[in-house]
This record gives sequence, C-alpha cells and structure tokens, in this order.
Amino acid sequence: MVGAGFWLLAIVLGVAGVISGGFAVFLGTLLSAGVALGATAAHLARGKAPLRAMRAIVVLLLALFIPLVIDPHTFEVVELPKFTLLVVGAMVLTALWVVEAVHYRRLPQWRNGLQWFVFAIALWTAISAFVGVDSHVGLLGYYGSYDGLYSAIAFAVVMMTVAESLDALDLGKLLGFFAFAGGGVVSLYGLLQLHDSLAGGARWDFVHWGVSAFGNDIFSTLGNPNHLAGYLAMLLPVILVAGVRAKRRAPRVLIALFGLVVLVELLRTAARGAWVAAIVSLAVLALLLLPELRRRPIISLGAAGAGVAVVALGMVLLGRKLLEEPLSQLFRSGGTSPVGQRFLIWRAAFHIALDHPVTGVGPDSLVLVYPQYQSRAWVAGLGPNYLVNGAHDIFMNILADQGFVGLALMVALLVFVGLRAAGGWRRLRRLEVNDGTDRGVVEDARDQRLLLAAVTASIVAYVVQATFNVQKIGLSFSFWLMVGALAAMARRAGVPDSLSPRTLLRPSSLGGGDGWQVESPAASRNGRRHRHRNADLRVWGPSVLVAIVCSIAVVWATIGAVGPYRADHAFWAAPRSASQSVPGAYALDLQRAFDLNPWEPSYPASIGQELLSVASHPAGPSSIQGDLLEAQSLFTKALDAEPLSGLAAAGVADADLGLAKFQKARARQDLGSALRAVQAAIRDNPLDSGYHPLLVRIQQAERVLGAKG
Repeated sequence: MVGAGFWLLAIVLGVAGVISGGFAVFLGTLLSAGVALGATAAHLARGKAPLRAMRAIVVLLLALFIPLVIDPHTFEVVELPKFTLLVVGAMVLTALWVVEAVHYRRLPQWRNGLQWFVFAIALWTAISAFVGVDSHVGLLGYYGSYDGLYSAIAFAVVMMTVAESLDALDLGKLLGFFAFAGGGVVSLYGLLQLHDSLAGGARWDFVHWGVSAFGNDIFSTLGNPNHLAGYLAMLLPVILVAGVRAKRRAPRVLIALFGLVVLVELLRTAARGAWVAAIVSLAVLALLLLPELRRRPIISLGAAGAGVAVVALGMVLLGRKLLEEPLSQLFRSGGTSPVGQRFLIWRAAFHIALDHPVTGVGPDSLVLVYPQYQSRAWVAGLGPNYLVNGAHDIFMNILADQGFVGLALMVALLVFVGLRAAGGWRRLRRLEVNDGTDRGVVEDARDQRLLLAAVTASIVAYVVQATFNVQKIGLSFSFWLMVGALAAMARRAGVPDSLSPRTLLRPSSLGGGDGWQVESPAASRNGRRHRHRNADLRVWGPSVLVAIVCSIAVVWATIGAVGPYRADHAFWAAPRSASQSVPGAYALDLQRAFDLNPWEPSYPASIGQELLSVASHPAGPSSIQGDLLEAQSLFTKALDAEPLSGLAAAGVADADLGLAKFQKARARQDLGSALRAVQAAIRDNPLDSGYHPLLVRIQQAERVLGAKG
C-alpha cells in the first residue's frame, strides 16, 4: 500500500507538470525501492544485537545506492559520487565495529575463511601505493576511476561486514533486494534511455548529460555501456534463482518479465565481454542447479529454449536497430578496433610489470606511465594522448599496478572463493540427500544451496566481464558484496576456516569445527535471540562514550573524504558562474576546487590551457604577460600534483617560452626552465611528436639569446 501511494504521488506530480514524465516513473520506482529498503532492514534487524543490526542496515543502504547514485552537477558525474558514498559507508561500518569491540570486549566474528586473503590484498595495496610512481594517485586513485588504496580498504570493510553481520536467513533477502530494488531502479533508468535511443521524440532521460561519448547507447547510472552490461550480467543468475525459489505463479511471471528487461538491455549495450560473462555464468549456474534440472528436465529445457528463442528473435526482428551496427562488426579485431586496442594495452601492461615486477607502479597508476610504453601502432591509430583508464583486464591491470605479488594474491582469493563455494555446495547437497535429516532442515539446505549457486555464478560473471573491462566502483562493490555473501554462506554451511583444498572440498558433517551449521528458520531466529539476550544487558556507559568519540571521528573524516566531491562540484560550477557574469564567482569557485582537492592536476591544467589559448589572441602586451604568468603557475601546480603529466610539463614549457619574450632580465632562466620542462614531457610521452616542435622553438630562442650576448 505504501509503495502504491508513492507511485500515485509520482504520477500526480508528472501529470501536473511539476516533474517530467520520465522522472515521475523513475521517482516512483525509487520510492518503491525505499519501501523495500525499510521492509528488508526490519527483517535484517530482527533478533540481532543493535550494533550488528546497524551494520547490516548500512550494507543494505550501500547495496541500493552505490550502483544508483550519480550527480550531474559535478564533472565526474558517475564514479566520484559512488566513491564518496563507499568511503563514508566504510568509515561508519568501522566505527560500529570499534564500538561493538568495546561494548562486548571482543572483536567481531571475522573468521570466514577468506579473511587472510582480504587483509593481504589490502596490505599489499597499501605497500604498492606508497612505493609506486605517485602516492597521491595510489591513495585516491586516478580521476574518474578512484581504484586506489582508499577504495580497496573500503571494499575489504564491506566484504568482511557482509560475512559477519548477516545470518543464513538474511542472505536471501539481501540478494533479492540487490537484484530487484537496486537492479530494478538501474534497469528502469536504462529503459528510459533505451526509449530515447530507439523511439526518439520526447526525451524520457531527465538528466542532461551534455556531449556523450556513447551516442545513443544506454549506460543508466553506471556511466558506460560496458559497465552497465557487466552489472546486468551479475544480476541474471540472481534473478533466475529467484524464479526457481518462488513458490507462486504471479511472482514467477514478474521475475520472468524483469529478467527479460535485463536481457534486452544487456543485448542493447553490445558489450561483448559482458555477453561472454553472462553465457559463462549461466553455464556455471546450470551446473550448480543440476539436481533441479534433472528433476524437471522438460521444463528446464523449455525455459532454456524460450530464452534462446527470445534472444534469436530479438536479433532477427530488431537487428541493427537494437545494436546500432551489424553483428559482424562487433567482433572485429586488429587495428583500432576495441579488440585490437585491448591487445595493445595488455602488451604494454605486461612490459610495465616486467619493469616493476614486485610492487608494480601503484594502484590505479597504469594510466600515468602508459604513454612511456604505448606502441607506434597505438599512436598511429589513436594518437599519443588517447585516454587509457586501465588495462581493460582485471588481471593485467593488477599485474601492472601491484606487480606479480598483487596478482598472485588476487588469484589466490578467487581460487579459495571457488573452493569454499564448491565445499559449501557439496555439504548442503549431502544434507539434502541424507534420509535421516529433518524435512525442514532439508528444505532450508536446498534453499541455501540455490542462493549459493546464484552468488557463485554472479561472481563468475564479474570476473569474466572484468577480463575485458576496467574496474569501476559500482561493479567492484557488487563483486565484494557477493564475495562477502559467499563467505557467509559457506561458513554457515560448515566449510571450515582452512587453507587445505582437500578439507574444504570434503562433504563431511556440517559444522566445520566452528559451531555454525544450517538451521531451520525458527531455530535460527531463536538462536540469535538467545545469543544476544545476556550481552545486551551490559552497561552501555563506556560504550556510549566510545560511540560519541567514534561519531566525532567519522564526521571529521567524512569532511575530508567528501573534499574531492565538493571540489569537483565547485569546478563544475565555475564556468556556469562565468557565463552568468557573476563578479568574482568564477575565481572563487576555482580557488575552492583547488583548495578542496590540491591533488587533482586536471583542474589547474585545464585552466592553464585556456589561458595559453587566450594569450595567443591577446588584448595587449600586459594582458599576454599576465595570462602567461597565471598559466605558468597553474601548470606548475598540476605538475606538483602529478609529476608524470607530460601535458602539464609541455604547458609549463610553452608558458616559459612566451614569458622569455617579455621578461628580458629573466629570459635565460625562463628558457632554461622551458627546456627542462619540455624534456620531461618527452620522457613522459616519447611518441608525442607535438613536443618536438616546441623543443626546437626553445632551442632556437636560446641560440638567438646567446647570439645577442
């Protein structure tokens, strides 16, 4: 009823013209997701200790809003809001851990079988960040990516929180909420964009994205068709298992319709890597659901055939209109095709790793050194400064960024994720077929096995699509959320905290030596109440004091964490202030952006480039010198923030060369500075032929100055 009321309110606002029709539909869906959030949060909190319940609810909030949140009033519309929310959420979770540790005088239950790999990855990321080529980028990540140490620690916190704060009965609710609430809103926004790209006419997409690099492609709130496709590929197994678990026909029909929407959008993105990911993950899901497929072979084959028929029919009927290009063009290789680009990037990433084999160049730092390793074929096809935001392969990216050690840790994590998934599946399946087991426990074990299959297939989908894609906050968060859910499921299925593959895979008795086993719903709820009844009677006085201190610390840290976000907002507002002729507002916005995020070189570099352009069409000599001095200062700030920026170094050289004509007394120093700067630019990007004419001009100016004595 509450959801229907929200929908009615959204429709009334849309009909009245208060909001656009597209936004009315989006708002109704978002408010419905909010209702689902409240109901799911109430379920997760039931029977839990307060602090543990709060952590579960924070995870639920992140599961809804991280894939969803965007802000068109920033330059980095997609990733920066997601990164900010992730970091703030992780700090809140950490504070709740600290308060609980003080209150109960023990650490939370962190032993889930994957904890050592997660801690090792976070530790190695920290080492790599501090010894890499640029510690600033290693900590925060590159602009537009944010795949640095801060996000790595936040992902680890989220994964560990999911594993320790959610019980077996909670995980089905979490997965359903992740797929149908968060995924529903993301998919609905994709449908609005799909309407605009296919039907034309009135726009349903209520966000003005400006000039989009993706034309008529759909990208929803993930910012890129490839990222949206990867997210949808992760949703598919969860949706299918939800259909298998549904007991009534009506929910199954709704789930099937939602799955069809996800499938259509996945096809529309034309993301080949995500297509492969969906196929592989569904094959893994089918393998894990063999008992169900054998039980109903005709229905299973019919459903699979219907899915294939829908895809084939859609491709035949819609064809090029859906994909915007012939299917044969999607798999071109060589040259500057997407496939050819990836091969060239992978080769460069491998050479980077050979030169930095132990710690790599630092988290998210491949983009900084790539110009030194790019091939002539790359430059000939795409130019010397074509943006490379990662290796487009999670393994090659980690290899270049964190060396062979970092790659080994990630591979080890994935191997043990697979071992724990297989061990949990075998233990649950053995419990199902045991004739002496209580019927309620058997049904609960089957339900847990279905959920485990969905999570495992979703993780497979992420890994496969990440083999062809860059790492982004929304996708990476979904991956670590699923890893935490799998760790919780395997542990509660009795998989022990062991590093022995034989022990993990053995379908032995449940419990695994750590006291956890599959329980019926009633037993699980009663057990949770019993465990926390006495603990909750402890005196809260010291805990409240610690909670106050932690709250102050979180607020203080949040102010710093949102600095990059506020800076980007101010930088976005600056040109708007200038166009509105607000006196001093433009300079004030720029200064605010620089002060809030002095690590970001693109801010001063972009303004410096504008000043150089203005100086080439001067109003007078004094105007030229003032613009050149300001440009020199800005490019120097950019170099201080990012010493490997060839473009910023070239900007310094260009400004110094211009100043040498006006500052006669300093001409020799200016030319010397210009020569050092352009040589640094050439070292950073040896194949950029645009730097060599600048070098020649500086050398000619030095010869003229020398001739004058």
